Formats: sequence, structure tokens, C-alpha cells
Amino acid sequence: MTLIKTPYNEFDGRVSPNDKWLAYTSDETGTPELYVTPFPAGGVKWQVSTGGVRQRDSNSVFDWSADGNTLYYQQGDKIYQADVREKGDKLEFSTPREFLSVSPDLMVVSLMADGKRILAARPVGERATVSLDMVLNWQHLVR
Repeated sequence: MTLIKTPYNEFDGRVSPNDKWLAYTSDETGTPELYVTPFPAGGVKWQVSTGGVRQRDSNSVFDWSADGNTLYYQQGDKIYQADVREKGDKLEFSTPREFLSVSPDLMVVSLMADGKRILAARPVGERATVSLDMVLNWQHLVR
């Protein structure tokens, strides 16, 4: 079942705790931004973030609060929160405000649903590039 069909990249969807809304990332503005749409119907959407959301690999760093009344997302070294209010079949969002700052060397893994903690990883030691050798047409080598 396709929920969102556009010429843009939409990814990393998260369903709200009440199963009525889908938060996801889209690059339709040229920068990955956080959006919310009804779930599973789709259709109308609301842009929550401005100025981009931080991505980790192909995933964005964002999550719903446990009660679904807040969306948290990372932008640079800051995590923002936007309050979410349901008005029937529509949503209203507060202006996002800074929730906390994180050290640039931390990789935020998850924002905890209680809105009070984050799970983050800090690299240890020096990063080294590892070479990867790829062998194509290898089948003739195993005879």
C-alpha cells in the first residue's frame, strides 16, 4: 500500500502513538524536512521543521513523545521540539523551539519517548578508513 507518492524522496516514517498520524522526512524543498500526514489515509500534510533535519545514514533523527503531543527532531547540534495539537482531523504545531544541544561529536541514536533522555554514541579512538575490495565475475575463480 502506497501512502505517499511524489517525485521526491520520502523516508523514515514514524507512526504516532495513537496510530493516527505519520511523521516522515521528505526532500521536496531540496533539504530533508519533517512532515506529518494522516495515517493511513495520507493526503494533506504539514511541514514541521524549517532549515532541515539532521540525517544519520539514510534516516532522520526525530521521534514522537510517548503521548504524541510533541515531535522532537535534530537540526545540526540542536534538538528541537514542536508541540502537536489535534483539532479533529487536522493538526496544529507550535513554532519549534530548542529542546537541548548536543556535542558535535555525539551521534544521536534515539530520542526517548519520555522526552527527558536521548540515547547517543560517542566515537572512541581515531577513525580510520577501511578499504573494501570487491571482486566482480568471481565465479570463474572457484572452479
